[in-house]
Amino acid sequence: QFKPIISKVTVVDDVAKIDTTIDKESEKSLESKAMVSGSINTSDNDNDNYNDREIFEWLESEVLPFKNLGAIRTSPNRPICLILLKDPDESYIHTLSLICRELYRIVKGGKPEPRWLSAGSKEEIEEHMKADNRIFIIDDTKYKLLPDFNTIKNTSDLLDRVKESKLLDRLHELFSQDYGFIISHIPSEWVDMFAELLKREAGYFIPTIIMLARKYMLDEVKRILASICWGFVEVNGNNFDELFGNAEKSYYNALEEVNMDVELKHNVNQDENAGFEHESLKLIIVKALAIEHGAKDKRDVIRLLKDGIIETEYNINDGRADIYVKQKNRFIEIETLYGTEDPITKKIDKVTLNKYKGMNANVDIILLGLHILLYARDLYKLKRLYKDEYNITVDFYTIDVKECRLVSIKELYSILKRYHSGI
Repeated sequence: QFKPIISKVTVVDDVAKIDTTIDKESEKSLESKAMVSGSINTSDNDNDNYNDREIFEWLESEVLPFKNLGAIRTSPNRPICLILLKDPDESYIHTLSLICRELYRIVKGGKPEPRWLSAGSKEEIEEHMKADNRIFIIDDTKYKLLPDFNTIKNTSDLLDRVKESKLLDRLHELFSQDYGFIISHIPSEWVDMFAELLKREAGYFIPTIIMLARKYMLDEVKRILASICWGFVEVNGNNFDELFGNAEKSYYNALEEVNMDVELKHNVNQDENAGFEHESLKLIIVKALAIEHGAKDKRDVIRLLKDGIIETEYNINDGRADIYVKQKNRFIEIETLYGTEDPITKKIDKVTLNKYKGMNANVDIILLGLHILLYARDLYKLKRLYKDEYNITVDFYTIDVKECRLVSIKELYSILKRYHSGI
């Protein structure tokens, strides 16, 4: 028997209180502060009173749209049951699904099989619901799959309706399934009762049950956050799901575009074991570093590569650096983290940074903005460990694929902190 981990976040009333306590004048003031035009102002003035630890911890705990997200990545070989509150004014289910997909790609590699159930798919729950190597989403806006919560009067009534749906039968099977997610989208007035029912009736079979709730964010903060998570791309949409989904699409469009540059690819050494994202990001990062060195166009970028000022797949000790900038003795490593199970220890620590021991090197590690926000605390611990034990300076960056530049952790913090009053 497995003892379930119940991570309960009671925020329904808190969200309502936040919404009602912000008066019109305050909201207008916050929106004014959050408005941006063109590129985002990235002054570091807000960093003066914060050390690295506080910056990394704030990025992980305060920025992403769900409370208690960190608990999702704690069970790499066990299924996870997520309960997400329905928001009458916003949509977050697609965002959560994309985040779960990224976590699956990091932990297991590849992509999970998606099963998204809506009206007309009731038999899927009754016969096929599972988490194993899947993201199984019960998005039941019209109460066609789960019980009609509007007709439920008490806990006993809820239990009877859930049993009718055969949901508990399928959840009992989670005890012998691998990593994956079942996401139930539940109306806020019933979410606590639903979670308690699962805990009581099937909790001993469910390794991890996590209740998630959204954080209050102003509209402009949502736009900025969605953009940062996916390479500072331009975003559009009428709700957070649309913003986040369109940002992800724009990010991959940018990777596909740079990957079509035959001349640049010809002059950049390839890692035969790396995937599409890694190699496309390498091209963008090479361009960003060349711009730092004064490059005005692609000819300048290629000249810096041919002159050896910027080198790719640079041999060091028993491995290779993705990029090396000779004049600054700067080593660049690109980490997509996919397929690593434990990305901090098994990949960044034991593989990426291990080859620099004894070199007193400066190593810059580039990650997707979303991945930084998911793993920020652990990244800080690794940064501190390598400085204290090996005298290796490790700095973390994300990438602005639109402007083709690297964005440091402190700059990322400065951008987000400026709008903290709206998160």
